Amino acid sequence: MQYNRAPLIANENELTMSPGGQCVYGAGAPYVDVPPRLNAVLRDPDHSSAHTEQIKAQFKVTWTPSGGTAQSRSYITPLKASGSVFSYTVPSDIAENVPISWEVRASDNTSWGPWSSDGSRNVCQFRYDKSSPSPPDVDSAVYLPQDAADNGTGDAPLCIESDEWLGSIGIPGSFTFDSAATDVVEYRYGFNTNPVPGVNVLVPETDGGPVTLTDWYPDREGPRTINVQAIDRAGRSSTIASCTFRVGKRPPTAAWALGEVAGQDMADDALGGNDASVGSGVTFGVEGPGGASDTAAQLDGTSAGYLTTASSVLTDTSTSFTVSGWFKVDDPSRQQVAVSQDGTGEPGFALGVRNGAWFFWVPTTEVNSLGRWEVTAEAATTDWTYVTAIFDGGKQEMSLQVGANTPHVAERRSLTKSRGPLQLGRRLVKSGYADYWQGTMADVAVFDRLIVDDEVTSLQKTPPSRKAYWRLNAETNMLSPEHGGGVGLTLGSGAMIFNHPVLALLLAKVRHGRFTLQQAASQN
Repeated sequence: MQYNRAPLIANENELTMSPGGQCVYGAGAPYVDVPPRLNAVLRDPDHSSAHTEQIKAQFKVTWTPSGGTAQSRSYITPLKASGSVFSYTVPSDIAENVPISWEVRASDNTSWGPWSSDGSRNVCQFRYDKSSPSPPDVDSAVYLPQDAADNGTGDAPLCIESDEWLGSIGIPGSFTFDSAATDVVEYRYGFNTNPVPGVNVLVPETDGGPVTLTDWYPDREGPRTINVQAIDRAGRSSTIASCTFRVGKRPPTAAWALGEVAGQDMADDALGGNDASVGSGVTFGVEGPGGASDTAAQLDGTSAGYLTTASSVLTDTSTSFTVSGWFKVDDPSRQQVAVSQDGTGEPGFALGVRNGAWFFWVPTTEVNSLGRWEVTAEAATTDWTYVTAIFDGGKQEMSLQVGANTPHVAERRSLTKSRGPLQLGRRLVKSGYADYWQGTMADVAVFDRLIVDDEVTSLQKTPPSRKAYWRLNAETNMLSPEHGGGVGLTLGSGAMIFNHPVLALLLAKVRHGRFTLQQAASQN
């Protein structure tokens, strides 16, 4: 039997118009000077990573001309994958200067989902006025790479969008706004919200000139919409240019689970390019942060207790990067380094413990450093602790977060680069290596970008640890044993263990050594 669930009602903040921006009802409905393209992100609950659910959208547009009768237009799109952006360009015969309403719903070719205005929700509205100022063109080399093709044309504000995953959380992108009007003195913008006066405002150097929004960091992956409005000298506002794009998530540069079996001489990089060779003072297979089933690497604190890559993992430590992982230290009072990357005579960065506290530092200069830029955090303990060290190249700030505590922040006023191998469990000094780690570590990751709070929370999760397992295939005196020798389950008066008679016979023959492969073949 197959079950089918109808597609979901659209999220209001994923209903947009270009031009026009986010879905609005009533007095705040935007004016547009061209028939807008209506956009909706629609989803089906039966969609999963193992099954791509195909759905289609139905858009419905209604209005009543001044002195006339109600009119409507409807359009059904082709099928696309659940989670896609569905679009419909409103026809040009709509009436001017009256409220025009629209709504949308989805179908999986079996059932129609609810209209976006169902329940207590309203339709989306706009007004069509050919005399309204033209909205600005919005360009971005990262997030709207195809849109530059329409620059200088009448369709420039409409945006040429892409279904590709673009950019990444933790990596800055930029947007340029440019109106065809020569008297624009201000641009307002918003992400997944309409522009409002006094918030997110950019001013051109000369009236009518373009502006650039630099260093925009997306805070999550998935569809995002930027809405931009131009304001002229008289305070008149243009319609809103609205562009939707999909933000990706760049994986770590390298990640070592350190869950290898005892005796291995290499630690695999999950991303494939930076496997680490292992010193003889490293023992794999010890209990990790998630319990006995979540193994880790133990380093003995001697000159043989380290892991090292063959080449650099971070190609430029003067730009944003992140180091994170699970660490457990035997003696927090002893100075020791968990992660570093070789520079010229010393590391380009070092993360470790000293005098009972966590530290993260970088040198002030290369070769012969005159000091360090450093941030310290909460006291180090002998318990498993997740630590995240971040350098924000845009702000030139270092941060260090221990567990779920608030990150500690310090400035970094000079930049250096290190291009040597990455070290786990030690750091480079002029005479060789020092500050060897005595303790355990697991799930160490290095990113060539910032990571956001949600990522830190996700990285801290450990695999579930099985506490007990009852196979429920045998019982003695109404007690079914626990697989690992723990407490058994007592069967109630209405419960019993059922063994299929054929399976029970086979098991009995196996136990008494009377079952052979030849017998198995004859029974098939």
